[in-house]
Amino acid sequence: MPSQLQHRQWIYSRHPGGLVAQDHYALRSEPLSLDISTGEVLVQAEYISVDPYMRINQSKKPTYNSEPHPLGVVQSAGAVGRVLVSDAPDLPEGTWVEGMLGW
Repeated sequence: MPSQLQHRQWIYSRHPGGLVAQDHYALRSEPLSLDISTGEVLVQAEYISVDPYMRINQSKKPTYNSEPHPLGVVQSAGAVGRVLVSDAPDLPEGTWVEGMLGW
């Protein structure tokens, strides 16, 4: 594993009025700490979903299933990834996992 990994996140930064474009997001990158707490894992997302419900959640009003996606945070999304660092006995390094990991 490289000694200086980068933590890259797509931050949802502006509500779209029509089609969603790259300028509705900001890419943030910073050195990634490999320090984790007891029972935690660090996951590298390998496959990230881009689904129609995301556009619905980008509305400025509550939708059928949730509040609007807040500005200034990682775009939420389902993802499949691999455990890079683990302090969880049931999830050793290299295990594939899935969940709402974000972009």
